[in-house]
Amino acid sequence: MVIKSAPLHAQQHTADLNSLLGGQLAFTPKEFAGLFGRSATWGYRQLYSGKVKKLAGCDSILIPRSELERFLSQIVTHE
Repeated sequence: MVIKSAPLHAQQHTADLNSLLGGQLAFTPKEFAGLFGRSATWGYRQLYSGKVKKLAGCDSILIPRSELERFLSQIVTHE
């Protein structure tokens, strides 16, 4: 899946994001990267560089949906 950044109203953007993500609350680095059309390595780089935070207390690395939304809002505001 690739998220294309088209100008949307906030409510429309949230509805589109909800339908795209299907209610998923957390993502592996590979899933996170796939949403941007990038490799799993890119997803891990976002974590290790501190651009995205992972869920604490998990045995596996998971990126919460709130981090995805925060990351997207930073991208949209910088365009």
